Amino acid sequence: MTAVAGSPLLICRHSAWTSAAAACLETLLTAGVFEQRPVLVLLDAAVTLLIADQHGEVIHSKTLARQMPALELYGIETVYADPAALLAYGVNTTELVLPIQLLAANQLAGLVAAASTALVF
Repeated sequence: MTAVAGSPLLICRHSAWTSAAAACLETLLTAGVFEQRPVLVLLDAAVTLLIADQHGEVIHSKTLARQMPALELYGIETVYADPAALLAYGVNTTELVLPIQLLAANQLAGLVAAASTALVF
């Protein structure tokens, strides 16, 4: 799982229960359909997208975490997550809905520079 130079980069900062995260996921899947090989970076509350066995019905909301394993079907192979956010939100890296790469502190700038487009949600 490595970033592809010239690929679109989508950065999500919102939790799994928000319209911003839904828009990010929809844009990501659309880019995947058109074989753009997008890269996803999860920062802040967006790491909640990785938590398995979420029960959004408790708060009368859909959770996007159930859609995350489908990313591979759309050719989306690169997902980065901020290790500080994983720790802050209590996300156990052994129980994620899909494999990730931990984002090094100085790596985000390089990903943005290498991307054809960078979108922040």
